[in-house]
Amino acid sequence: MVIAATRPIDGTFRVGTDIIDLARFRSHVLRHGAPFLTRLFTREEIDAAERWAVDIVAALGTALAIKKAVLAAVRPTGAIPLTDIVVGWGHGEWASVVLRGEAGRAAVAQDVTVADMACARSGGIATASVIVRTSLVTGSLDRATPYDSAAIGHN
Repeated sequence: MVIAATRPIDGTFRVGTDIIDLARFRSHVLRHGAPFLTRLFTREEIDAAERWAVDIVAALGTALAIKKAVLAAVRPTGAIPLTDIVVGWGHGEWASVVLRGEAGRAAVAQDVTVADMACARSGGIATASVIVRTSLVTGSLDRATPYDSAAIGHN
């Protein structure tokens, strides 16, 4: 039996992963200081790490792994400033991702949303995995926006 959908249906998923060597990241932070950090992180991310993290550099290294995993999953066609991927703090660890600026435009252009993320630190390594959902539309040339969950059937 063949079923033809006439409205948007669930799309596919992409996974991005990244690993950061925290000793190497720490040496870059010590060598290059604030200018290095401000190329990678927003003031809000740095403030959150300074306020809540036990090891600020390890926390920021983990946030960098998340940002790079987002890039791997979204697969932008052009350059994306890492400060356009904003990682938010919650429940004692990095807990959310917001795409703005060029990163947000790349997500809209590719019709993707961040569906989930996970991160961990152990043995001097920070890891992150990010899952993004792409929407598929069959039977129509219309496309749902990545932020319209009702339009792509995810109520």
